[in-house]
Amino acid sequence: MSKTPDFVVNIIKMFWSPGKKILEIGCGPALLRREFGKDYTGVDIISDPYSLDLLRDVDIVCSADNLQVRDNSIDIVVIKSAFYLFDSHTNSLKESLRVLKPNGKLLIFDYNKRTQKVLQKKEGHNRYPCWTQWDLKKLVQSNGFKNVDLLLAEDKPSEKLRKTYRLLKNEFRGTWAIVCGTK
Repeated sequence: MSKTPDFVVNIIKMFWSPGKKILEIGCGPALLRREFGKDYTGVDIISDPYSLDLLRDVDIVCSADNLQVRDNSIDIVVIKSAFYLFDSHTNSLKESLRVLKPNGKLLIFDYNKRTQKVLQKKEGHNRYPCWTQWDLKKLVQSNGFKNVDLLLAEDKPSEKLRKTYRLLKNEFRGTWAIVCGTK
């Protein structure tokens, strides 16, 4: 069974404490459930297994741009390795904003432009968006989120100069685009 990268869990834990509700959109096998237990709800567009040996573990079947979740009911929305697949990024962000409680957090862990281009080349298509981490940050900001920031795939915050250097290096090498925003 695959495992969620430690940095993903650690970043979520920076904003979570027991009792805070987490909604993962595009949850697939819901690997984060192991870490967050009853505080976790997984949403995906289908519940069918990927294959016989890789099942989905979905609590709510719905699309990201029409979440079947009450307004102002979630503390943290997590989208990991799925945002680029959504039909409408704008509507998905508006839905995330709707379900978040005031001051709730949105955490997007997506592929940056370089990584996405490599994946598309391997898969033989170019049907998904390819954005830099800064483009993704602007998209989140333009859809109503405040205090939008780029995060690094590491366990502790970096001082500003080091963070800027690491963000530039990651964009060039190809890696994650991690964006955090507040309702």
